[in-house]
Amino acid sequence: MIVSLIIVFLHTAAPIDAFQLPKIKFVGISENVHNIPKRSIESGDGEALRANLEKHCGLTQSSTVLTNESYLRWEPDLHKSYEVANVIFQEIVDVSNLIFICTKDTSHDTNRPHSKRIISCPSMSRPQDLQAIAKVLQSDRCKLLLGLESVSAELYPDSPSPYLQLTFSDLQYHEGRQPDEALLQLQPSETVATSNTENWVDNFLGKYNICPYTSSVKKAAVGLSSVQVPVGNIHIVVGSTNLPDTSKIRQIDYDILRSATLVSTFWSETQTLLQSSETEWATSLVVFPEYDDDFDFFIEVCDNIVQPMIEATSSTDFIGRAWFHPKYDADQVGHTSVIAGHAVPHKLVQEFVQTINGLESAKSITMGALGEANNKVRMTPHATINILRRSQLNAAAQYEKGLGSKRPKPNSIYVRNTLKLIELLKGTNVL
Repeated sequence: MIVSLIIVFLHTAAPIDAFQLPKIKFVGISENVHNIPKRSIESGDGEALRANLEKHCGLTQSSTVLTNESYLRWEPDLHKSYEVANVIFQEIVDVSNLIFICTKDTSHDTNRPHSKRIISCPSMSRPQDLQAIAKVLQSDRCKLLLGLESVSAELYPDSPSPYLQLTFSDLQYHEGRQPDEALLQLQPSETVATSNTENWVDNFLGKYNICPYTSSVKKAAVGLSSVQVPVGNIHIVVGSTNLPDTSKIRQIDYDILRSATLVSTFWSETQTLLQSSETEWATSLVVFPEYDDDFDFFIEVCDNIVQPMIEATSSTDFIGRAWFHPKYDADQVGHTSVIAGHAVPHKLVQEFVQTINGLESAKSITMGALGEANNKVRMTPHATINILRRSQLNAAAQYEKGLGSKRPKPNSIYVRNTLKLIELLKGTNVL
């Protein structure tokens, strides 16, 4: 459990050093509300409902062969908003791949992708989340990062079935910047990236007990049996942008394609994690080696698309998340308060040291040494997103509450890790 509040759940054979969550208000956690009753979609009803929606949206051809400009993706079996988010970004990736392999020759109009995608999920438990999703994707930053012209949503009774409409920018003739082929060739294979990440978990997080609830990739969420959390594995998945034929790379806006791919991979893995048992996968690390040399862009996508989408889909009820990067730098992020997904700011860690260890202890540590140690916790071999189960975060808080007088002081984990890493980083090659 590693995050700003450490989210990979680490543990050693020694007695557990309890992990005190900081007193942070999680922005975006939805209130517990009763689900809106789902429409009962049976085969016959579904076909009629789909036909009505096609008519409502002006799709005049059959339900399977639509116009070249619009396409309906009908998903009657999806209930959770995170499942819908997964489908939405699958579509964005598909269109991104198609748009940028189109040639400049207008005689190839028949090969152009559909400029609009309509996604309808009539059985959604929270159809109102579609409007929240549309609001996120309609932001100027998201439209630029994903190649979108506009995004809208319509719900019942204004529409026969709730749907989201994506309209893509007319970028067929856009010459996006070429990806650096030299860097692409240097990217590690999936096997190597997985091995590097496993080594980081085992020989950094576990070895130095950076997070008290995980000892290795095979032992996560350890020490929480008293609050009914079983031990499980860490699932590591490596994402990569599937570039079309290299002869057509010049016509790809590489940033749009890889933005869409990162977010799509995140939601795909979120669905995998939440639909698996805790003993199978306790938590997930989603690794993106192609972002290793681009910290700014990685954080931009995480902060401007991934995080707002988590909140829009009410997924904060189910997951926590944290960003990691080989060049992680909290000063470069520029935050002065706790931001979801990021390390605690250096200044705040300094305040924790002063509160827990006293003013003299805080004065004895230079801000440079403190910042280096604080960043080190977030430095992974490759750009990585950690996805955690909200149930385990809640259980960890419950476990610590049950320690009574033995409960550590608030935020002591940051002080302990900072002081430990400062010593390890002093004139050694250990790290």
